[in-house]
Parts: sequence; C-alpha cells; structure tokens
Amino acid sequence: MGFGIDQSGNVRKANEAEALYCCTIVSHIIKEESFKSDLDAVAVSYDFNDMKPFSDNLKSFRELLNEWQALQSVIINIIVSASKFRLSDNAFVVVTLSW
Repeated sequence: MGFGIDQSGNVRKANEAEALYCCTIVSHIIKEESFKSDLDAVAVSYDFNDMKPFSDNLKSFRELLNEWQALQSVIINIIVSASKFRLSDNAFVVVTLSW
C-alpha cells in the first residue's frame, strides 16, 4: 500500500503520487538523460487532477517506476527504498516539479 494521503480515499491516486515522487527522485539523482526523457514523456501525457494518463494506452508513473525497477539496478532500488522511507517518515510532502 502507498503512503497515507487524503485524496478522497483513493488508493490508486496515492500509489500514483508515490510513484511520481520516486520517479522524480530517481531521475534527479541519476541525472541520465534517458530517465529524464522517460519522466517527461509520462508527465506531458498525464492528468494530474485525476492522477492518471490521459488515455489508457499511455504509461502511468507506477508503470514507469516498475519499468525502471525491472532494470534490477541496485542504485535505483536503493533510491526508491530511500524515497519511500522519506515519504513514510514525513506527514506532509511537498514536491515541486519543473519540466
């Protein structure tokens, strides 16, 4: 289950918000252009009000995070674990994104 935030009780939105945060942190720390371009591609086709892609055939942040974790990179897995810990350690998280 994702971190606890109030979004009308919608667990899917919470999971997407968690994945968005983790993807942003991975992209920022690794600083490899392919990660940034993957993140940008998802972001431009994403409805942040509903926390889902504009279309069912587009990738979500959860799917992007799963794709990155499937690379089985120890570094990525450590960053994701640390990001999730940071989220669970704080009651309020503010993520400022600039694309």
